[in-house]
Parts: sequence; structure tokens; C-alpha cells
Amino acid sequence: MRRVALAGPSTNTIHTAAYFASFIGLGLTAGSLGPTLSDLATQTAVRLNTISYLFMSRSLGYVFGSRGGKVFDRSPGNTVLGFTLIGMAGIMALIPVVSAFWLLLIVMFVLGMAESYLDIGANILLVRQRGSGGRSSSECATFILRHRSAALTGNARCWRAGSRAVTFILCCP
Repeated sequence: MRRVALAGPSTNTIHTAAYFASFIGLGLTAGSLGPTLSDLATQTAVRLNTISYLFMSRSLGYVFGSRGGKVFDRSPGNTVLGFTLIGMAGIMALIPVVSAFWLLLIVMFVLGMAESYLDIGANILLVRQRGSGGRSSSECATFILRHRSAALTGNARCWRAGSRAVTFILCCP
């Protein structure tokens, strides 16, 4: 009797799924600040117009972190991406316990840096892994990231956009 080995998913498929999952995590992280602004203002005892500086702090961190693409050229990319995800999870866990506004600004700056590392790194790794098809995979992953608000809001229009995103993901090569 001859045994037939069942073929599991290839390493490329697993890596691609992990990169797409990291983009979903990035989208959830990026979209979480807006709905929590009033709670963060209460937590830090500042007014709502002052707490909006968190957006600027995170955006500045994203700009400074965008130079992180060079790290993925010099180091094992999946390891860097993994540490970035762990760092983002730690930062997100830290946000509810920070009560000083200036410290929260620093935490958001570092979160912005980590978000840009993840965004740039996952795109670099997708293009490297998929070769000539990497561009369409990267575009698909960016599409996922841009429609993150569907998971965070009760807005019906966002939910429709989210369902279109799921359809696009399933049809993506």
C-alpha cells in the first residue's frame, strides 16, 4: 500500500498570511486612537482640544520611523517584523496606564515609529517574497489597511467598505 503525503500550505503562503494579518493589526492599532480620545483626556486630566496633540505625536513618530526600511535590508526581516509586533502590543498595553500627558505623547511617538516599521517592513517582505507578483500583494495589503475603520465603528458605510475589503482579499492573487 502506497502512502500519499498530504501537502500543507507552503511557507510562502504562511508568510503572506502573516503579513496580511500584521496589516490588519496595524489597521486596528491606527484606528483605535480616535474612539478613545475622550477617555484618554479624562485619564490624563487634560481638555479634549489638548489631547488631539496625540495625533500629531503619532504622525511625527511615523515620519521618523519611515527610515526604518533600511533595517529590513540589513537584518532578517521576519525577526524584525516579529519584534515590531511585540513592541506594538506592549505599547498598546501601556497606553491605558499612562496618566501623564507628556509621557503619553512620547508613547504615541514610539507607537507611530513602530507602525511605520510594520507598514514599510511588511511591504518590503511581501515584495521580496512574491517577486513580480509582490506588487499586487502589497496593493492588496494596503487595501486591507485603508479599510480598517470598518472593524472599529458602527458606521454602516464603513461596514459595507469592510465587506468589499473581504471580497477583495478573497479574490486577491
